[in-house]
Amino acid sequence: MLKRAEANGQNLREWARDVLLHVPENESRAEMEIHIFTELVGVQMLLMNALDPLLRGEKMNQEQLAALYRQVQITKAARAQELLTKRKLTKQK
Repeated sequence: MLKRAEANGQNLREWARDVLLHVPENESRAEMEIHIFTELVGVQMLLMNALDPLLRGEKMNQEQLAALYRQVQITKAARAQELLTKRKLTKQK
């Protein structure tokens, strides 16, 4: 990634931002924003669920981490929609 950024005359942060914000021709900007939000929710879920046992001094083996990752992949879209719905309802009040 760093080599690609440098080849474009950008630092890594600038390059990553451009890649994330680039909307393919067949997708709307809103769809891309939902996708990015969903991925961020997935990262948050993974971190929260992985850090909790680690902070208690427990260890996670590779199988446990893989199961956690699969669970996040299955549930992240629904959780992102829940958060967006909750935010919309809060704004309407």
